[in-house]
Amino acid sequence: MADQGQMGLTGIVLAGGQSRRMGRNKALMALEGQTLIGRVLDKVSSLCDELIISANDADLYAGLPARVVPDIVPRRGALSGIHAGLSAMRNEMALVVACDMPFLNLRLLRYMIVIAPGYDVIVPRVGGSYEPLHAMYSVNCIAPIAQLMDQGPRRVIDFYKHVQVREVAQDKIALFEAELSFVNVNTPQEWVDAQRLIAQRR
Repeated sequence: MADQGQMGLTGIVLAGGQSRRMGRNKALMALEGQTLIGRVLDKVSSLCDELIISANDADLYAGLPARVVPDIVPRRGALSGIHAGLSAMRNEMALVVACDMPFLNLRLLRYMIVIAPGYDVIVPRVGGSYEPLHAMYSVNCIAPIAQLMDQGPRRVIDFYKHVQVREVAQDKIALFEAELSFVNVNTPQEWVDAQRLIAQRR
């Protein structure tokens, strides 16, 4: 399963969104004969020795090689999913990705794992913005996330000032040719675009 030696690492795939812009559950849409979430789990499983799906409807993901964990604090968006996954994991560190990222770059993810020791968050920064749903988080993030959620809906990155963060700069991302790793599929047009990208890569 995992190929990261002695480092225990949990993979958390966020699948708790409502898919309102897509109009149906995007996690279960098929791309190249495989659901989006299945495709993501395949990638993540090569790096992690534990797999968690953060979602509130376990029946939807029955049969997938991952434990489904519901929100502890509901209605806080991605923060709810990250918090629930981190709270349930058996390792000290997790790789957290969204279920709709069909082009995850393993070289970039491995680099993030290598530089993780000593930090609570490893997060790419692209075009001046963080990619918090393509990041690594330690158990030390659980408490500050919980405190942030007590204030109501907030951005994921709002708790970063309370933990040790290491950014992955855009030039490093370019070195791995990993720009597509952050592409996600939220709308019917983005679904068409993803299919076109796959056809071009064949």
